[in-house]
This record gives sequence, structure tokens and C-alpha cells, in this order.
Amino acid sequence: MEHLSRALANKVGGALHYPPEQIEVLAYGFFGLLQTAFLLAGTALLGWAIGAFWPCLAAVLAGSLLRRFAGGAHASTPGRCALITLLVCGAAALAATLLARSVSRPPLLAAYLASCALCLAVVGARAPVDSPNKPLPSKERCQKLRRGALTVVGCYTAAGAAALVFGPGPLPAVTVAVLLAVLWQVLTLTRLGGKLLGRL
Repeated sequence: MEHLSRALANKVGGALHYPPEQIEVLAYGFFGLLQTAFLLAGTALLGWAIGAFWPCLAAVLAGSLLRRFAGGAHASTPGRCALITLLVCGAAALAATLLARSVSRPPLLAAYLASCALCLAVVGARAPVDSPNKPLPSKERCQKLRRGALTVVGCYTAAGAAALVFGPGPLPAVTVAVLLAVLWQVLTLTRLGGKLLGRL
């Protein structure tokens, strides 16, 4: 993926007579697009294969949105990071589908709200977390990112609670899949999550 993004950047940058610095920016942008395309395509295929298409898609999108604000630990390479994300979201979708079928709504709602409260506490205390390739910005920007992350988790909490109370069909499974993806993302904000991913 990295070789392809660099090849595309060299081709486009050469045609537009860009200097090396701008070609590097292009390569970074192409890499992000290719990684996103891989994740979405892999998620769709995996979700279809395990019979949990919508929970799987919801998990990867929800986790990605929270990560945009909260940051988090990374695996040793971008490729491994994408693969781990895909596997975690697939497992979350499968587990969510099974839980939504086997657990009644009241205890599921209680566990959901308790888990969301934990996520809000960790996000409020830890977010945003930087990475080697993306250091933290100014203090004001950090505060905005933290508020954004809290808003995202708050919206997930409210929407998920409503879905578990009133939602028909696949909505409970989608809601639980989103929660499991958020819990994984929150784990990457902690030292334990950083050590775990650092070994992968």
C-alpha cells in the first residue's frame, strides 16, 4: 500500500511538476485514501461473510470517527494497524449480533449505559493521545479535540440508548457493535492499550 501510494504521488506530482516536499504530501494523502478504501472494502466483505454487514460497517465507522478526535496508540506498522482494526470490528460485529439475540433489552441497556459512562470518563481524562507521526497540537486545539471526542461518545450514548429502547430489527446489534468498537478505541487511549498495540 505504501509503495502504491508513493508511485501514485510520483506520477501525479511529476505530471504537475511538484517539488519533492509536495510529492511527499501527496504520498501521505494517497496512503490515507488507500487505507480507508481497504478498510471499507474489507469491512463490507467481512461483514457479509459473517452475516453481520451493518454491525460491522457501523463498528468501523464509529471507531474511526472517535479516533479522529481522541487519537490513540498504533500498531508497529500502518498495515498491521488496518488489519487489527478490521479484525476487531469483525469480532465486535459478530459478538454484538450474538448478544442482541441472546440478552434481553433491560440488562443490555444497563450494561450499555455503564460502559458508555466508563468511556466518557476515560476520554475525558486521556484524550487526545498523540502518536509518533502526529504529535499533539496546541493546548487550545487539544481542548477542542477532547470536547469533540466527548461529544461523539455522548451522541453514541444517547442514540444507542434510544435504539435499545425503541429500535426494531438490526438496530440493537448495530448499537452494541458501535459500543464494542468504542471500547476498543478507548482502550488504545490507555497505557495498557499502548503497550498491547506496541507489541503487534
